[in-house]
Amino acid sequence: MGQWTLFDSSLTLSAEGDAWLRQYVPTQFQNYKAELLFRKTQDGSTSQDFHAQCDGIPNTVTIIKTVDGFVFGGYNEGT
Repeated sequence: MGQWTLFDSSLTLSAEGDAWLRQYVPTQFQNYKAELLFRKTQDGSTSQDFHAQCDGIPNTVTIIKTVDGFVFGGYNEGT
């Protein structure tokens, strides 16, 4: 199978970051494309804005880039 990307268009995650994250994705999900639920520059900058878009959605990956350029994130399987 050829190289696949988890995120087609990410302003936060580099190609190297995408490759690093892919190694943790179970094989059965390796053809899955992530769906963008929230982007601060499009959806607002408050926690209420974030929760309005993301609450109730199971199996989410959150990736954050700080103003200093650090990237971190987490996974939540709940809703």
